[in-house]
Amino acid sequence: MIAALIALTFLAGQSDFDAKFVAGLKALNNLDLPAAQAGLEAAAKLQPSNPRVWVALAQTYLREGKTALASDAAVKAERFGPNDLVVLHLLATFYAEVNKFARAGDIEALCAANDKQDSAAPARAMSDYLQGDQPKKAIAIGLATADWQQRADIRNLLGKAYEADGQILKTIPELQEAIRLKPDEDAYYFDLVQVLVAHYNFPTAIQIGEAAQKRFPSSAKIALLTGVAYYGQSQPDAAVDAFLRSTNLDPSDERAYLFLSKLMDQAADKLPAIAERFVDFQEKNPQSYLGYFLHAKVDPGQAESLLKKSVSLNGDYWESHYDLGIQLAKRGALADAEKEFRRAVELNPKDPAIHYRLFRVLAGLGKTREADAELAVQRHVAAERDQELRNTAGAVKRFEIAPK
Repeated sequence: MIAALIALTFLAGQSDFDAKFVAGLKALNNLDLPAAQAGLEAAAKLQPSNPRVWVALAQTYLREGKTALASDAAVKAERFGPNDLVVLHLLATFYAEVNKFARAGDIEALCAANDKQDSAAPARAMSDYLQGDQPKKAIAIGLATADWQQRADIRNLLGKAYEADGQILKTIPELQEAIRLKPDEDAYYFDLVQVLVAHYNFPTAIQIGEAAQKRFPSSAKIALLTGVAYYGQSQPDAAVDAFLRSTNLDPSDERAYLFLSKLMDQAADKLPAIAERFVDFQEKNPQSYLGYFLHAKVDPGQAESLLKKSVSLNGDYWESHYDLGIQLAKRGALADAEKEFRRAVELNPKDPAIHYRLFRVLAGLGKTREADAELAVQRHVAAERDQELRNTAGAVKRFEIAPK
């Protein structure tokens, strides 16, 4: 962005204006924001209808945290430069930075329509529309792009847009075609496997994930997603192997560790390897609540203190409260356990296991009426969970899609 702004110095104009404009842009490039603001505001006074000054000011104000001024400057840049492609592109980037993705998409669409030499503009517009929850606009841009059938990036984005628009029967072919057109792009495999997993088509997700792992052996995200597919297919051994591989490739990705924590009772001879990863993660991330939570899973002697540390770092993670409640209940600290289970219920009211643990603690404390009420809640939540599982089973059949 800032490099692009410096390119604006080629704008011709009066020497006094040039000096102030260039000084402001250089200051912005060096992140000397007060100097950038002073120089650009002085330039704006000399040429108040210059859109390039205003787009530079929008970026300056944004970095200063002056969001109202930044928005006003962006509006002026758009008003004064509706046909300036440089300004429009910079404005699209600005709106994306402030999470106004639908507006960014509209502006990138203008760029795509008015600059046929900018072949990346349609893809930028589609990406912005997808982030702005405007899949129909993304689809329209994709289908209007010249030679879209032969562009892997457009086919991939079309697949994502069809998925976001609920058109699953069009989703898979587009994602597959992106892979066919550009088979060396690991992100395209990831996107396809992710959709298959989301629609419970685990066998096909596993098939494609395994093929992708052979092609991209250093991709942690593909190993992770393949593990998720094995997990969904109830193949714990293969899932554990995939998650361990993912932690090897990217030790910082928390998701693989969380899945491993759910598979410990099925990990058998792989438990030592899991324990080693959990302890290592905690030691390398001393400010992470997750590290202490994971370490507690494999260190019963220190579990209570580790879980208390996890809760102190993040009081909104329900599993730390739940596991701490179990530890407290084991040693008879039922009143403290009740507090932890109640907090876990607040954070995750749809899990019947938490309600059942709370029921048992309440019964142990002699709070019969509260215990009976909690047991009724547990049964209701469990019934809802069973219905969700039955619905999921139907979804698996409904979205069964054969690979090409």
